[in-house]
Amino acid sequence: MKKGFSGFMFYFGWVLVFVVTATCTVLLFRRFSPPDAPWLPFAALGAFEYGVLNWLHFHKHNARGVWQHVISLAMTVVSGLAICAATMLELTLLLNSKGLETLPPWTQQATLFALIGQIGLNVLAFIGISLTDPDHIAKLTAMSSAPAPAPLPPARQSHAQVHVTQQPTQHVEQASYPQLTQGGVAADPLASRSTQEWSNVNGAKRQGQE
Repeated sequence: MKKGFSGFMFYFGWVLVFVVTATCTVLLFRRFSPPDAPWLPFAALGAFEYGVLNWLHFHKHNARGVWQHVISLAMTVVSGLAICAATMLELTLLLNSKGLETLPPWTQQATLFALIGQIGLNVLAFIGISLTDPDHIAKLTAMSSAPAPAPLPPARQSHAQVHVTQQPTQHVEQASYPQLTQGGVAADPLASRSTQEWSNVNGAKRQGQE
Protein backbone atom coordinates (compact mmCIF):
# COMPACT_ATOMS: atom_id res chain seq x y z
CA MET A 1 0.00 0.00 0.00
CA LYS A 2 2.77 2.42 0.94
CA LYS A 3 4.71 1.54 -2.19
CA GLY A 4 1.70 2.19 -4.41
CA PHE A 5 0.96 5.52 -2.71
CA SER A 6 4.61 6.54 -2.99
CA GLY A 7 4.57 5.76 -6.70
CA PHE A 8 1.40 7.77 -7.16
CA MET A 9 2.88 10.79 -5.40
CA PHE A 10 6.04 10.54 -7.45
CA TYR A 11 4.27 10.56 -10.81
CA PHE A 12 1.74 13.15 -9.67
CA GLY A 13 4.63 15.46 -8.81
CA TRP A 14 6.05 14.90 -12.29
CA VAL A 15 2.69 15.83 -13.82
CA LEU A 16 2.50 19.08 -11.86
CA VAL A 17 6.05 20.04 -12.78
CA PHE A 18 5.46 19.34 -16.45
CA VAL A 19 2.24 21.34 -16.44
CA VAL A 20 4.19 24.35 -15.13
CA THR A 21 7.09 23.94 -17.53
CA ALA A 22 4.83 23.30 -20.51
CA THR A 23 2.86 26.47 -19.72
CA CYS A 24 6.07 28.49 -19.46
CA THR A 25 7.35 27.06 -22.74
CA VAL A 26 4.15 27.93 -24.62
CA LEU A 27 3.95 31.45 -23.14
CA LEU A 28 7.61 32.16 -23.80
CA PHE A 29 7.49 31.25 -27.47
CA ARG A 30 4.17 33.00 -27.87
CA ARG A 31 5.96 36.17 -26.84
CA PHE A 32 8.83 35.71 -29.25
CA SER A 33 7.12 34.03 -32.20
CA PRO A 34 6.14 36.20 -35.18
CA PRO A 35 2.44 36.74 -35.89
CA ASP A 36 2.47 34.48 -38.94
CA ALA A 37 3.84 31.51 -36.96
CA PRO A 38 1.22 30.66 -34.32
CA TRP A 39 2.35 27.02 -34.37
CA LEU A 40 5.82 27.82 -32.99
CA PRO A 41 4.87 27.50 -29.26
CA PHE A 42 3.47 24.00 -29.87
CA ALA A 43 6.59 23.01 -31.78
CA ALA A 44 8.62 24.10 -28.75
CA LEU A 45 6.32 22.08 -26.49
CA GLY A 46 6.90 18.97 -28.60
CA ALA A 47 10.65 19.47 -28.69
CA PHE A 48 11.07 20.27 -24.97
CA GLU A 49 8.51 18.58 -22.70
CA TYR A 50 7.44 15.79 -25.01
CA GLY A 51 11.05 15.33 -26.05
CA VAL A 52 12.30 14.65 -22.54
CA LEU A 53 9.46 12.20 -21.83
CA ASN A 54 9.95 10.41 -25.13
CA TRP A 55 13.72 10.01 -24.84
CA LEU A 56 13.58 9.03 -21.17
CA HIS A 57 11.03 6.31 -21.84
CA PHE A 58 12.97 5.09 -24.86
CA HIS A 59 16.18 4.94 -22.84
CA LYS A 60 14.59 2.88 -20.08
CA HIS A 61 12.46 0.47 -22.08
CA ASN A 62 13.23 0.38 -25.81
CA ALA A 63 16.93 1.17 -26.26
CA ARG A 64 19.02 -1.69 -27.63
CA GLY A 65 22.77 -1.68 -27.68
CA VAL A 66 25.25 0.78 -26.25
CA TRP A 67 24.83 3.51 -28.85
CA GLN A 68 21.04 3.71 -28.52
CA HIS A 69 21.39 4.06 -24.76
CA VAL A 70 24.01 6.79 -25.16
CA ILE A 71 21.99 8.78 -27.72
CA SER A 72 18.71 8.57 -25.83
CA LEU A 73 20.38 9.55 -22.55
CA ALA A 74 22.10 12.53 -24.19
CA MET A 75 18.83 13.71 -25.73
CA THR A 76 17.06 13.35 -22.37
CA VAL A 77 19.65 15.61 -20.76
CA VAL A 78 19.54 18.16 -23.60
CA SER A 79 15.74 18.30 -23.52
CA GLY A 80 15.76 18.73 -19.74
CA LEU A 81 18.23 21.63 -19.98
CA ALA A 82 16.07 23.27 -22.65
CA ILE A 83 13.01 22.98 -20.38
CA CYS A 84 14.90 24.53 -17.49
CA ALA A 85 16.13 27.44 -19.64
CA ALA A 86 12.69 28.18 -21.12
CA THR A 87 10.97 27.99 -17.72
CA MET A 88 13.55 30.21 -16.08
CA LEU A 89 13.31 32.82 -18.83
CA GLU A 90 9.51 32.92 -18.83
CA LEU A 91 9.27 33.12 -15.04
CA THR A 92 11.79 35.97 -15.09
CA LEU A 93 9.57 37.85 -17.54
CA LEU A 94 6.40 37.15 -15.56
CA LEU A 95 7.82 38.16 -12.20
CA ASN A 96 9.42 41.32 -13.52
CA SER A 97 7.02 44.22 -13.76
CA LYS A 98 8.93 45.75 -16.66
CA GLY A 99 8.72 42.62 -18.78
CA LEU A 100 10.98 42.43 -21.81
CA GLU A 101 12.63 45.77 -21.11
CA THR A 102 14.80 44.24 -18.38
CA LEU A 103 16.21 41.58 -20.70
CA PRO A 104 18.95 42.13 -23.28
CA PRO A 105 17.78 42.29 -26.90
CA TRP A 106 19.66 39.15 -27.84
CA THR A 107 17.53 36.94 -25.57
CA GLN A 108 14.73 36.80 -28.12
CA GLN A 109 17.04 35.60 -30.89
CA ALA A 110 18.80 33.20 -28.53
CA THR A 111 15.45 31.67 -27.58
CA LEU A 112 14.45 31.12 -31.20
CA PHE A 113 17.85 29.66 -32.07
CA ALA A 114 17.60 27.37 -29.04
CA LEU A 115 14.29 26.03 -30.35
CA ILE A 116 15.76 25.50 -33.81
CA GLY A 117 18.75 23.68 -32.33
CA GLN A 118 16.53 21.51 -30.15
CA ILE A 119 14.37 20.46 -33.08
CA GLY A 120 17.46 19.74 -35.16
CA LEU A 121 18.97 17.62 -32.41
CA ASN A 122 15.76 15.60 -32.19
CA VAL A 123 15.86 14.89 -35.91
CA LEU A 124 19.53 13.85 -35.76
CA ALA A 125 18.87 11.71 -32.70
CA PHE A 126 16.03 9.87 -34.42
CA ILE A 127 18.34 9.17 -37.36
CA GLY A 128 21.10 8.01 -35.00
CA ILE A 129 18.72 5.68 -33.18
CA SER A 130 17.67 4.09 -36.45
CA LEU A 131 21.25 3.62 -37.66
CA THR A 132 22.50 2.16 -34.37
CA ASP A 133 19.81 -0.49 -34.12
CA PRO A 134 21.55 -3.81 -33.31
CA ASP A 135 19.72 -5.61 -36.10
CA HIS A 136 20.87 -2.99 -38.60
CA ILE A 137 24.45 -3.17 -37.33
CA ALA A 138 24.41 -6.98 -37.50
CA LYS A 139 23.18 -6.78 -41.09
CA LEU A 140 25.97 -4.38 -42.07
CA THR A 141 28.54 -6.56 -40.30
CA ALA A 142 27.34 -9.66 -42.12
CA MET A 143 27.51 -7.84 -45.46
CA SER A 144 31.05 -6.58 -44.83
CA SER A 145 32.33 -9.99 -43.69
CA ALA A 146 30.68 -12.01 -46.45
CA PRO A 147 33.18 -14.21 -48.37
CA ALA A 148 34.26 -13.12 -51.81
CA PRO A 149 32.62 -14.96 -54.73
CA ALA A 150 34.49 -18.01 -55.98
CA PRO A 151 36.51 -17.49 -59.18
CA LEU A 152 35.10 -18.85 -62.39
CA PRO A 153 36.45 -22.25 -63.53
CA PRO A 154 39.01 -22.16 -66.37
CA ALA A 155 37.69 -22.49 -69.91
CA ARG A 156 37.66 -26.01 -71.28
CA GLN A 157 40.12 -26.78 -74.06
CA SER A 158 38.59 -27.51 -77.45
CA HIS A 159 41.00 -30.32 -78.26
CA ALA A 160 41.69 -33.18 -75.96
CA GLN A 161 45.20 -33.34 -74.80
CA VAL A 162 47.04 -36.45 -75.94
CA HIS A 163 49.58 -37.72 -73.49
CA VAL A 164 52.32 -39.70 -75.11
CA THR A 165 54.23 -41.94 -72.79
CA GLN A 166 57.64 -42.93 -74.04
CA GLN A 167 58.32 -46.55 -73.48
CA PRO A 168 61.73 -47.37 -72.08
CA THR A 169 64.21 -48.54 -74.68
CA GLN A 170 64.90 -52.23 -74.51
CA HIS A 171 68.51 -53.15 -74.86
CA VAL A 172 69.07 -56.61 -76.33
CA GLU A 173 72.38 -58.07 -75.62
CA GLN A 174 74.11 -59.43 -78.61
CA ALA A 175 74.44 -63.21 -78.46
CA SER A 176 77.94 -64.50 -78.50
CA TYR A 177 78.70 -67.64 -80.44
CA PRO A 178 81.79 -69.72 -80.27
CA GLN A 179 84.20 -68.63 -82.89
CA LEU A 180 85.31 -71.33 -85.34
CA THR A 181 88.58 -70.80 -87.00
CA GLN A 182 88.72 -72.10 -90.49
CA GLY A 183 91.82 -71.23 -92.37
CA GLY A 184 92.52 -68.38 -89.98
CA VAL A 185 89.02 -66.84 -90.55
CA ALA A 186 86.54 -66.60 -87.75
CA ALA A 187 83.21 -68.08 -88.81
CA ASP A 188 79.80 -67.98 -87.23
CA PRO A 189 78.23 -71.47 -87.08
CA LEU A 190 74.86 -70.04 -88.22
CA ALA A 191 76.49 -68.36 -91.18
CA SER A 192 78.36 -71.54 -92.07
CA ARG A 193 75.14 -73.54 -91.91
CA SER A 194 73.33 -71.14 -94.20
CA THR A 195 76.13 -71.31 -96.78
CA GLN A 196 76.05 -75.11 -96.77
CA GLU A 197 72.27 -75.20 -97.28
CA TRP A 198 72.51 -72.88 -100.30
CA SER A 199 75.20 -75.11 -101.77
CA ASN A 200 72.99 -78.18 -101.45
CA VAL A 201 70.09 -76.38 -103.11
CA ASN A 202 72.25 -75.27 -106.03
CA GLY A 203 73.62 -78.83 -106.52
CA ALA A 204 70.09 -80.26 -106.62
CA LYS A 205 69.10 -77.78 -109.30
CA ARG A 206 72.08 -78.66 -111.48
CA GLN A 207 71.31 -82.39 -111.27
CA GLY A 208 67.73 -81.69 -112.30
CA GLN A 209 68.86 -79.73 -115.31
CA GLU A 210 71.17 -82.51 -116.46
